[in-house]
Amino acid sequence: MEISTICASLVMLRVIKAPFLMLPLSFSLFFMSMDTAPYLLTGDFISWTARKWISVYFGTAMLFVATIVQKYQDDSEEADYADWLFTFGMITFWFGLSSLKSYSEISRLGYGALNLTFIFLGTILQRKIFTIFGAIGFFGTVGYYASHFFSGVIGFTFMTVLMGLFIIMCGEWYQRNQKKIRDYFTYNFKLEIDW
Repeated sequence: MEISTICASLVMLRVIKAPFLMLPLSFSLFFMSMDTAPYLLTGDFISWTARKWISVYFGTAMLFVATIVQKYQDDSEEADYADWLFTFGMITFWFGLSSLKSYSEISRLGYGALNLTFIFLGTILQRKIFTIFGAIGFFGTVGYYASHFFSGVIGFTFMTVLMGLFIIMCGEWYQRNQKKIRDYFTYNFKLEIDW
């Protein structure tokens, strides 16, 4: 069923040129990766940890393909064929990575740093999906450390309220200065973003 949906989407993309056709294509690709995983690995049963890693790898591959599609699509068109690939790639990668169990503080800090990187990538690439999931992951990490280290402190409630206000202020500041931030990174770090 997934293969027929992918083939039908590719045929229709050649005929109609509608970016929305990337939705069933991306969705079917994700489910096909999950359905073929037991055959590629050992036996009929595959552990949830292996499925999560497959989700991470497949999400990474889908983000890579989305970057290529975005680079080579026609700039004169208003249609964005990479949007659904970026969306499903980020959902697949982020949920797979976030659901993996962390056994050390270094991996938790790395997860927080990766999500902070996603926030900046969302600004540079002008992809809100990176910013949304990066913000959820980063502030989830900050919330974990706040509850872990300040759980016995009387002022924990006030610290939580202040952290929430700080997040709102950062979002408001980012919304106002989004173009300046992107231009700053493009100019100072010589990022060639021609797509």
